[in-house]
Amino acid sequence: MQEISLRPTGRCATKWAIASLTLAALAYFLGVLTPYGQSVENGLLARSHEIGDLGNGGTYLDPFMVIFPEYSAAAAMVLLGMLMLRRKFGLAGFGVAFFALSCGSAVVLKSVLPRPVFDRELLSNVHNSAPSGHVTAITAVALLALVAVPDKYRWPTAGAGAVAASLTAYGVQYAAWHRPSDVVTGVALSLFWFFLLTAFRAREERESAPERGLVWKSIAVAALAAAAICWATQMRTCPGWLVAAGSLFPSLAIMASSLYLSRRPVSP
Repeated sequence: MQEISLRPTGRCATKWAIASLTLAALAYFLGVLTPYGQSVENGLLARSHEIGDLGNGGTYLDPFMVIFPEYSAAAAMVLLGMLMLRRKFGLAGFGVAFFALSCGSAVVLKSVLPRPVFDRELLSNVHNSAPSGHVTAITAVALLALVAVPDKYRWPTAGAGAVAASLTAYGVQYAAWHRPSDVVTGVALSLFWFFLLTAFRAREERESAPERGLVWKSIAVAALAAAAICWATQMRTCPGWLVAAGSLFPSLAIMASSLYLSRRPVSP
């Protein structure tokens, strides 16, 4: 099978980028800018506080299974080094731009996006910022890994990335650091930059022959992430079903990206 290159169909990648940006905006609007959405997520945060007994002198919940951005950055450096050793200098440049833009834009958006307060009695529950930097960074690493490893290792890599990103998403929600909308916004932001930069590198408009077993490979990735979240809910009580659903979103994004790259690899 051909070595992967980020030159799939430009128009398709552009559509995925637009869809990702739309999803990020929609998640932010529904979860942050609507009274009902903010009320639902406030309830989840209150539940997290009850689980962690923050009312008895606590300040932060245990950041269970959270991969911090500095560790994600270290992992990205390793992946970029792998690309350099394989003499994939174009992909290495892509990786640098992709990771920097994903994390950099998350930092900027966290500082500029407003979070209005619709319920003054819950003022303490609106300290969170969108998007989640932790989730944005680990999702970016997982996506970068899909192009840093040889083709035959892509799907196992997707499974590992899905588990890491989903557990991080669960951890930041369990710890009351972020809401489901913050998680979805962070994942969609990474997807946006991934597909936008892919579209800029695209030179041809064709699909490759379908890779065998794509359906089963996709199911396996989703199942791994679901099993990890089920385990996490046993280890740390889940604040609500919306938290669990939000935690699975990174795995679905990684699975979709793997499918995309499996159908449209074009040799450099």
